[in-house]
Amino acid sequence: MTDLRLHALVSLPDSEESVRAEARGVLGDFFFKALSVLLYLLVPALVALAICVARSGTYSVIAAALITAAATLLPFGHKPWQHALRRRKARAAARERLRSARQERRRWRR
Repeated sequence: MTDLRLHALVSLPDSEESVRAEARGVLGDFFFKALSVLLYLLVPALVALAICVARSGTYSVIAAALITAAATLLPFGHKPWQHALRRRKARAAARERLRSARQERRRWRR
């Protein structure tokens, strides 16, 4: 009886740490996805700014640089989102490995 209690107490920090790690991972994924959305929203803003600058005449040279910057951001906008998806899949695989290891351990105890 005491062995079971001791095992429960010993495994408690591991489970708390795994919950914390999962929460940090989800929060990190949220920030990666938010960065991706921000990059995609920045592209139309740069294009609109380039149009306004081009019409002013004085700073029309800057318009080409703004359009180039907007076009450069497009291929990189999806990368944070893809990174978040890879991290989520890696965490799911780690959870699955942990679950199967626990099941294997329980099976050997019987």
